[in-house]
Amino acid sequence: MTEEVTTETTEQPVDPQLQQRITYTETLQQEIQNLQEQMAQLQYQIDIRVTALVGYQSTLEVIEEPEEVQ
Repeated sequence: MTEEVTTETTEQPVDPQLQQRITYTETLQQEIQNLQEQMAQLQYQIDIRVTALVGYQSTLEVIEEPEEVQ
């Protein structure tokens, strides 16, 4: 024999100021996530450029210029 337990939920009016703060917080969280994704993309681009520059730099040859005698 099983007994069914039911609970009634009634909707309570939400304070408009609280709802506005929740919406604002959610918006800020989304903006933060977008910024983090942009920063990750920029970091990736920097890594690629630094790798390319290091590769280029390793191919450069050091040429010493003769000192001028005065």
